[in-house]
Amino acid sequence: GLRGRGRGGGGGATGSEGAETAGPSVVTGVKAIEPFDFASLEGWDNFYSSASSGVDGTGDGVVELEEYEWHPSLPHSAFASCIPRGSSIIVIGCGSSSLPRYIYDVHEGETSVCCLDYSPACVD
Repeated sequence: GLRGRGRGGGGGATGSEGAETAGPSVVTGVKAIEPFDFASLEGWDNFYSSASSGVDGTGDGVVELEEYEWHPSLPHSAFASCIPRGSSIIVIGCGSSSLPRYIYDVHEGETSVCCLDYSPACVD
């Protein structure tokens, strides 16, 4: 699947903004990051279930996932320009990133893009 719509977000950042507690290591106005077990399939399935927009945008019975970019400061064009057109690539741990679709589109379908992720919710 190279599906995805919307903006990135979520991903374990939860908590109360501006919460104040005693102690020198507390920063106010910052969301607390809950611990996340990156090796847990259940954790990833829950993450992507919560990232689902709940919208079947094409009428094909597939609910779209919100896009989530782990490195949003790196433009997709930086990656696409390093990949020779017509090559075959595999994006391991693709999640719901729009990068694979971007590479495929910019290369006008000449580059084969395979997406692989631990959580089936990302690639179905």
